[in-house]
Amino acid sequence: MSLSYILLEKDFETSRDGLTYKVKATAVFLVHQLPPEVGKWHVNFDVRTGQLTAYAPDQRLISKAAAQRAAEQAFDSGEVEQFIEANLKTWIIIGAIHPVRSR
Repeated sequence: MSLSYILLEKDFETSRDGLTYKVKATAVFLVHQLPPEVGKWHVNFDVRTGQLTAYAPDQRLISKAAAQRAAEQAFDSGEVEQFIEANLKTWIIIGAIHPVRSR
């Protein structure tokens, strides 16, 4: 049995070449050991087309509380947004993301 928990979710909006793109980032904790409940966390990026990309900044087994703190730090420090910016051009080229329409 595999347990997973959503730690954080945030929608990001970024622009490139005058077009706007939306990316949803979800920090997920995956339990690897019971008891105690320890595991690893990563961030899933769900781009507009539904294609999933993951970013795992830490591969250590840690508690859920420690994973929560690490995820909050990654989101608050701009680390997650930097990952999006670094990968946006590739996502555009491979068709994994499309600009959102203006309203």
